[in-house]
Amino acid sequence: MNKQIKPKDEYSNREKIIIQGTKQMLKNQVQQVSYSRLFFSSIRFISWKLWCLQFVLVGLSLGFLVSKRMDFELLLKGLTGLVLFSAIFFADEVFKSYTTRMWELEQTFKYDLKQHTAMKLLAFGIFDLLFIFFLALAAGHFFSGSFFQFALFLLAPYNVFCIVLFSVFTLFRNRLTNIVLWSTSGILVAAAIIVSSLVNIYQVPLLYWGIVYSLTLMGLIGLIKKMLAITREGSFYEIEN
Repeated sequence: MNKQIKPKDEYSNREKIIIQGTKQMLKNQVQQVSYSRLFFSSIRFISWKLWCLQFVLVGLSLGFLVSKRMDFELLLKGLTGLVLFSAIFFADEVFKSYTTRMWELEQTFKYDLKQHTAMKLLAFGIFDLLFIFFLALAAGHFFSGSFFQFALFLLAPYNVFCIVLFSVFTLFRNRLTNIVLWSTSGILVAAAIIVSSLVNIYQVPLLYWGIVYSLTLMGLIGLIKKMLAITREGSFYEIEN
């Protein structure tokens, strides 16, 4: 008995209907919850070990400031290095779905991966911003200089580092592993140390620091938007293609 073979287009149309129905279901469910619930739902997926590492960095930074055993420039380089490591630890968490090849967050059918990634970036951005503001306030207390000055000295390198880091990881996201992530991060930190050693960046007028910060802030925001768009297209939704 011969089985009737259905045209390929019929299966294709059926798959499209299923995909569209699933996307509409996701959209309806997301509209029924608040952004605060989305935020706290995403926070639950972040390992407590990551937060412990972040507070260890805060403690080390405070130890540097209290000891007063470093000169001004060496202290700033040390604090900048700790802030950059904070960004690396957070980047490891943001790109975990790529390094582990698992999409468990998106498969909850309550929020998609783009939304979880956006909330993680928001949480990490708030933490690092508070971290830098804390360091700027403390440095202004222990050393001569304004809060605004120290904040720029930390924020501008942080923005530049995040732009390069996220650009590399986004470009190689489909081939990203823990080895690639940490080796790339180490190379970037080493490059930052070498550049800061060769060029006396802290003698540059504060106006230029402000310009660099403003430009890199706009670039970082644009890059994050692109990352989120790629995240949406590159995981659950790539089945549509």
